[in-house]
Formats: sequence, C-alpha cells, structure tokens
Amino acid sequence: MNPNDVDAFLRSSVTDLELPVTVFNGGPLLISADDSTISRADIEGIVQQWMELDSSENDEIPHEVQEWLASVKESYGLHRNHRDHSISIGKTISQIYEEVERFALDTERIPEVREILKSLIAEQELPIAIFYRGFEIIILADDGTRYHNGEMMELETLLKKEGLDIHVLHSGFRLTRTETGSSDIQFSKIQEIVVLLQPMLKKYGLRVKLLSEGFELEKDQENRINIAEAKELALRLTLMTGIDFSAGGYGMGLKKDVKQGWTSEINWNSVTLFTRRYY
Repeated sequence: MNPNDVDAFLRSSVTDLELPVTVFNGGPLLISADDSTISRADIEGIVQQWMELDSSENDEIPHEVQEWLASVKESYGLHRNHRDHSISIGKTISQIYEEVERFALDTERIPEVREILKSLIAEQELPIAIFYRGFEIIILADDGTRYHNGEMMELETLLKKEGLDIHVLHSGFRLTRTETGSSDIQFSKIQEIVVLLQPMLKKYGLRVKLLSEGFELEKDQENRINIAEAKELALRLTLMTGIDFSAGGYGMGLKKDVKQGWTSEINWNSVTLFTRRYY
C-alpha cells in the first residue's frame, strides 16, 4: 500500500468522519547518521536536482497529455516542486524508529495532558481555549526495510551516485486542524482512523504510529495576555508531564481585525504549544 493509497484513505476517512482537518501527504525524510562529513547544504543541493526532474516531461508523451498530468499533480500536490522534504543528520534509522515509538506512547496520554493544561489555565483564570493542533501518522516497516515510493527510491539512488550514504523514508502524513476558529479535532475519531488503517498495512509488514503535534491556544485579541504567560504554561506542562512542549507561532490573525496600538506579544489570538520532532 503506497503513500498515495494511504493518502486517499485518510482523505476519505476525514470526509466520512467530518473531521475539521486537512491531510498532508509528506515528502521524503533524508537520514544521515554521519554528522561529521555531510552538511545540510550538500544534501539540499542533491534534493534540488531531484525536484527539478519530472517524469511527465517526456517527448514521447503528447503535449496536451503532459499539460493534463501537470494539472493533476498541481491539484493533488504531487509535483516534486510542491513536495516538502526533511533532513535528519546524526541519527540512524533505528534511532528514529525508537523516537517514533516513544512519541507514540506520549500521544496515548494526550487527552490526560490536555486535562492538565486545562487545569493550569483555569488555575490562573485565563480566558484561553484549548484545541488539538493536529496529528501525524507515521508508517514503520517491521523487517528493516523502508517505507517510501518510487520517486523517493530515485532520490536515494541519486544520493548514492554522489557518494552520500543517506537513506530516504516517507516522512508521514499530517492531519492538521483546518484553521484558527474552526471546531476542535476529536481524538477518538483520529484513533478510529488508525485502527482501520492498521490491518490494511499489517499484511505488508508495516505498522502505524500516531503522534501528537501539540495544542493550539486561542483567545480574543481584546484580552491582553502577554505571550510570556503561554510560554510559562508550556514550561509547566513539560515539567508536569515529562513531554517537551514549547510555545511559538503566535499572531493576531487577519490584518483587518487588528486595531492600532495592538502588539502580537499582547493581543495575539492564537499560539501553538509545539511538541518536539522525532527526527
């Protein structure tokens, strides 16, 4: 079951369950255990070459068909120039798998963590609402092989030709809350999707892991709360749960709603409590 099949299943499930999330089919995750001789710039250069390749640009394919293929890729985010990529230097694949497993265990506690956060906000009587920011679905291979697609295999081959010992995996799928102001994500429904997906992948020797992307805190811009308060909440939540949270990505929303004299540090309408990445 390739990433595009999983992506289609997730999109269909999100629609059926009426979840307020957008599904993102991740690009390649490039992993190099060598952090002494390989630089991020070296890797980026090869990735750029790969992104400039396009299998649809073939002289044997009629021009009108090429245009149609390009429009389909654009619509579904399949064109390489529109695919994100991530780079991990200094960790082996097995170490990354271990991190994914640990973060998945943390995610099982996320409803409990949310209640702790809720109590911290209530303790200070802050007019702040809590929302799940989103979730990641990571697919691991049981037999030591790597979950990826043909294009990612092509990228790995290109890296090998350049003498770089780098492995390429699919970086996973993100189910991100649609936008500030939308309804909250029901964690139980996300779990339901994972339960349905697991047996579909198990027969291929693949496992599904669910990772939390943290929380979104929202308030009315009129309520003057210094962003330092949110950072303090993140710190206290980390100390109380053992899960690493940090506050960032705050803003005041649409420009038309911003009044003169407002500052993003005081009149923010949303801030993210991030969890640490697994790579």
